[in-house]
Amino acid sequence: LLSGAGLDMDRLKKDLDANAKAIDALLSRNNEQALAFGFNGTPSFIVGKYRVPGVLSIDQFEQVIADARKANMGRKTEQN
Repeated sequence: LLSGAGLDMDRLKKDLDANAKAIDALLSRNNEQALAFGFNGTPSFIVGKYRVPGVLSIDQFEQVIADARKANMGRKTEQN
């Protein structure tokens, strides 16, 4: 599929080999962060103080963003 999409497979393999350690380190770090947040799969999001594990509709995303903004505004008011 990748070759059919026009990717240079030799270049892809060379780049993968050259960057394998960095890629593995990044994936490991991301996995540790996901576990720390209690995420068990993708997609997962952090919106303000809210953990959102899973798929949301546009309406649900808009609501969680509005809730996060409202919670953030409440904190700012308390600090002043």
